[in-house]
Amino acid sequence: MLLAVIFVLSPAPATADAAVPFCNSSSCGWTFAQVPTNVSSAQTVLSSVTYVSAKVLVAVGYQATILRSTDGGRSWGSVPDPVASTSLLTLARDPSGTLWAAGNSGVVLRSLDQGLSWSILQVAGLSGNITTLAFPDLADSWFAYAGTSQGLFTSRDRGNTWSGVASPVGDQLRSVAFFDPDHGWIEGGPSPGQVYYTSDGGATWEAGVTGGQGTVSSAIAALGPTSAWMLGVKDMLFESSDGTNWSGTQLTSGQRSHALFVEQGRYGWVGAEDANLFYTSDAGSCWVEEGVPQIPEIYSFSFYNTTWGVASGDGVMWYTTDAGLSSADVPGVDGQGLCGATGTNWALVSVIALSAVAGLLAASAFFVLLSPRRRKPDGERTEPEHREHRAMKGRGRYRSRKRFVNAR
Repeated sequence: MLLAVIFVLSPAPATADAAVPFCNSSSCGWTFAQVPTNVSSAQTVLSSVTYVSAKVLVAVGYQATILRSTDGGRSWGSVPDPVASTSLLTLARDPSGTLWAAGNSGVVLRSLDQGLSWSILQVAGLSGNITTLAFPDLADSWFAYAGTSQGLFTSRDRGNTWSGVASPVGDQLRSVAFFDPDHGWIEGGPSPGQVYYTSDGGATWEAGVTGGQGTVSSAIAALGPTSAWMLGVKDMLFESSDGTNWSGTQLTSGQRSHALFVEQGRYGWVGAEDANLFYTSDAGSCWVEEGVPQIPEIYSFSFYNTTWGVASGDGVMWYTTDAGLSSADVPGVDGQGLCGATGTNWALVSVIALSAVAGLLAASAFFVLLSPRRRKPDGERTEPEHREHRAMKGRGRYRSRKRFVNAR
């Protein structure tokens, strides 16, 4: 018998809390969304996107672009922008549901109707080109922070007034993320960059340790008071569990990552140049490279849950209903060889011939049990069997057709 060893790469069984189904159809994964022609033809940078509800989404971009979707991100339409010549760089939703968009020259817009209409907001104390604006969804819903070309700013009244926060990077701030009003991270300064951590709202800062690796971060995600992820150059993903010590994983070689999104602390997506996109469902133990159409950049993600999401690029939008996974996706590098050795998203399943043989033996035994008993000829019986046979024959338990039956 020919014994064969078959190795099959397959997703680990989904658990109730994971809720990340694997799609075995080639139509799954990331799909192009319909966007207005003027946006796609000009390859307008769509810098930020966010969910408002399960079906309503809003995106902003360069050249005063505001887009809105009412079908879960499958198609998008334009929304009038009250500032016709300003590029919008960031978009946020505060805990009350109000939408905020900000961009060059300190422009801040606000929408109270899920992005249908926008008004210019005169914000006290906020200046410079605003690249980050966020409202952590916490019990303290009045707190907000912003990163600008003039440094770090925070607000304690839900964005109505702002005050500058002194930091070691000054006006060379590239990335910022706060988990709550006290705990946060910033990255900036001259190349190769430096990350800092605060546990007192920016009163003091502690330099992070990255093992000599440069940061030059484009995004930070705060997962807890002391835990965060950070994107660096050449697709480096840094992770910290104590706020200051960072370990890095290189997802690919030579690419710069731009977008980072984390859901529930364990599901993450990283978008980089040349439409490289990586996904994890086990807090970064294993990363899977997802296939997306080859577009130069991915700038922003937003996910409604662990499976429904959208991504924005140069004049394009993608949407997914299965976390972005498709049958063409392949495991990436987790620092310990093939993904699945330590991760939970992908499993290396081996089907060996021994298992097949065991299955055949079990099947054979089953059929033997079902087969009718055959009466042995006289020459094959032992002496005890002869005695039993003669006794049964005398009691009339054999009938004329020589078939063994129960006596009536």
